[in-house]
Amino acid sequence: MYVLSANVRVYAPRVDIAVGPFKIARGRDDRITAALLPERLQSLLVQLRPNPNPRCLLAIEVVYSGSSKHIMGDMLDPSALGLYGLVVGDEAMLPKIRRIGQYVERLAELEKSPELFANLVTLSTAKFDSLLV
Repeated sequence: MYVLSANVRVYAPRVDIAVGPFKIARGRDDRITAALLPERLQSLLVQLRPNPNPRCLLAIEVVYSGSSKHIMGDMLDPSALGLYGLVVGDEAMLPKIRRIGQYVERLAELEKSPELFANLVTLSTAKFDSLLV
């Protein structure tokens, strides 16, 4: 999606699901904290490093198709926008999603992307459903 900012078109990504509170002003917002997450999600995300400058509490992308390039974008957007990001995919897409996730982890190990993706987890739709019940 593109938005108009000072008469200039700027790319503004939208995730499939965003969970508030939401931040629209510059700077940190201490209201966006992991303490707002249900216990099931806290236990899943506890090992991750939260985004230090999120726009929302949770950013979720649902992946059912797409090239590797599109899936990489599906991973980037929730990581950049949420305190924590989730990428949810059906069983058929999970191997591809996980392969791209391993690539991203390798980039981090090589200090090519130290801040991005550290707050991201990938889940099957079944696992995601179990977290909501």
